[in-house]
Amino acid sequence: MTLIGIIGANNSPSTETNASKTIEKTKTAAQTVAKKKNEVREQDKIVWEYFNHIVDAHNKLMDALNSYSDGKMTKLNFYNYAKEIEKYQGNMSVSPPGNVPAIAKEYTRSVADMALFSQTAAQKLKKYLDSGKTSDLSAAQSAIQQVTGSINVIANNRVKVLSDAGFTQAEIKKIASEN
Repeated sequence: MTLIGIIGANNSPSTETNASKTIEKTKTAAQTVAKKKNEVREQDKIVWEYFNHIVDAHNKLMDALNSYSDGKMTKLNFYNYAKEIEKYQGNMSVSPPGNVPAIAKEYTRSVADMALFSQTAAQKLKKYLDSGKTSDLSAAQSAIQQVTGSINVIANNRVKVLSDAGFTQAEIKKIASEN
């Protein structure tokens, strides 16, 4: 009789209710993680597009610099081009995407900083064109290197955001390869 009492106790309504509550909590937690991952992934797409616009503008500045260096672009045309990029990157640096999840603020800020660094590079190139001083050329080169260095910071911040949102390393690699 004791054995039956023990078996019966294991199938009591309160045990079934506790198991149901545990299963429901697990489902809710999984749904919360999935929702967070989805929100962060959607925001990442927006920030990554923002990043790509900044990179494209900076690459165009570097192409124009090469054209000027190769004698394929006049000093005036290069100056005016640098001026356009300076303005564009200045606007981009103060206009990062909004509604960023808290975990993505540093990532988004690092992309805006890259735009600011590229703007500075354009300013320094213009200053060099005006002065012809080697020191101004060196300052422009340092600013360009700062842009290049910021790419590593952005990549690290992106990985951190995706990882903090619950993405696995394999999922992060897949996301990176899609872009």
